[in-house]
Order: sequence, then C-alpha cells, then structure tokens
Amino acid sequence: MAWRHNGMAPPPGFPYLSSATGRHARQPPKAAAMRTSDTMKQLEAIIAWTPARWAELRPDTAGQVVVLPLAEAATAKRYAMRAGASSSALASLSEEARIARLFIDFQTLVVRDGIDVQAAHRAFLAIDEYRFRIAPDTEGAEFEDPPEED
Repeated sequence: MAWRHNGMAPPPGFPYLSSATGRHARQPPKAAAMRTSDTMKQLEAIIAWTPARWAELRPDTAGQVVVLPLAEAATAKRYAMRAGASSSALASLSEEARIARLFIDFQTLVVRDGIDVQAAHRAFLAIDEYRFRIAPDTEGAEFEDPPEED
C-alpha cells in the first residue's frame, strides 16, 4: 500500500520510503539521527526566546530561541519571552488546544518577533508533539505510531 497525503503520491526520494522496497521504513532515517534524549513532551518544555528587535535590551539572547526542560526554568529567565510549560494555564487546556497553542507560539516568535524560522524549527524539534505533527517529509519529523509495513 503506497503512502498518500491529501490524495497525492509522495515526491521522489521521499525520506520515509525504503529505497529498496518503496515501502514505509519503520523509522525515518533523518528523524532517527535527530532524536536525542533531549526530547520532551510539550507539558515539560519551556520555550524561551528574545525578539530580534530587542537587541538593545537583551543583546546576549536577541534573535535566539531555546526549548528547555521545566527543570531548567532558571536558564529560561535569560530570555525576554517564555511560553510552554512556564504557563500554568497550559496544563488545563485540552490536547487539541495545547497543540494549537504550540503552533501559535511558533508563528508568534517567527512572524512577530523575528526569530529565524529554521532556528525555531530546530529548537521545536525537542518537543514530541511538534515532531509528530509537522509534515512527515520535513527534516526531523517522526511518526508517533510508525505505519505498518505491507
């Protein structure tokens, strides 16, 4: 059974297909290389950044973003803005609302605050819910439940 997304076949060289069989690989090669012990659930992750335009206020972190475990909350204070696990309201949201909040935070720090989109993407890859929900052919994406092989 071939993989389909929105009724379309995958592009040539799609990273989740085995080149030998044309079938789903159990674990995407790029995702496996990027997965580290530093990954965490959204409820455990603090997203910290300083808007690029705030270079005069926070020159050491302006234009930067990090995703840190909740245990490193003190380090997150070096940055002007924080979201994720640092918000007590996050835990009270439904799973769907938390996922929406994650992608809204991503959009906010990239569009409003001028954080480089690839830097934000690399930082957000530490969050399981982000990796599992981005387009599957995006570098760093993972399957939450890998598809069964035919």
